[in-house]
Order: sequence, then C-alpha cells, then structure tokens
Amino acid sequence: DNLTPEFIQRQWQEFCPAPGPFVPTEFKDLSFFEVACKLADTYRKGKVLLAGDAAHCHSPAGGQGMNTGLQDAANLAWKISSVLKGHAPDKLLDSYELERRPIAEWVLSNSDAMFRGTTSQTSAAFNFVRRMFLKVVLGLAPQGSLP
Repeated sequence: DNLTPEFIQRQWQEFCPAPGPFVPTEFKDLSFFEVACKLADTYRKGKVLLAGDAAHCHSPAGGQGMNTGLQDAANLAWKISSVLKGHAPDKLLDSYELERRPIAEWVLSNSDAMFRGTTSQTSAAFNFVRRMFLKVVLGLAPQGSLP
C-alpha cells in the first residue's frame, strides 16, 4: 500500500542524492524484496528425504544456498547408495539430518543477519555500498557532463 511512485521518488532522492536534477518518472513492478527463511521440521519421513531448498531456504546473502544444497545431496547420495546396495542398514539414513541440519541452521542464522546488516538503511555497510556505487556510477560520466 505504501509503495507508491511518490514514496519511491522520496526514498530515491533521500538515499541517492543526484548530482543534478533527476526525477524518476516511470516505475514498473514495484515491490519490496523480502526473505522468507525456512527450515523443515524434519529431513526424513519414512522413505521421503529432503535436501537443499526443500529442507532449508534462506537469504541469498553470503552465497551459501547452492553450496549447502550440493553438500546435502552428496551426503545423502552415498548413504542411499550404501543402503540400497545392502552395505549399510536403513538406520544410516537417520544420520543425514543429524549431520546436515546444524549446518543449515548456521547458514540460516548467518545469512539472515548478513542480509539485515547490509540492507538496513541505517547500517554502515548499506551506507558504504551506496556511496561506493554512486562513486563508481558517477565516475563513468564523461568529464564535464555533470553540473
């Protein structure tokens, strides 16, 4: 409801002060980005096992999502293979959640904190990134083209 072109324009002007008179006039697909951190209650129910994003979802901050999912799959793959080949009892599959859940909990906790810390408009990280972004973008303008 609060995401109007006027609101966006005020925010833009407050957080990205232009070197000259810049007024955004057209806005498309206005939305806030929200992170929904989730962790499955259990990674196994009978013959169903969850891995990767099916087991845990978190902020993209830190780039841990794909790595965590691939590590889940690798951990689970050898265990399933061993059980199917008769080299290990079915109980081996129970160790998957014991080993992988603490890692997912750590990633969720840290990526969420990292996301909040870098996107909060009062954070030093947010202000630093904004200043550096503006410096780089304004540095690309031809000499004498800015007031």
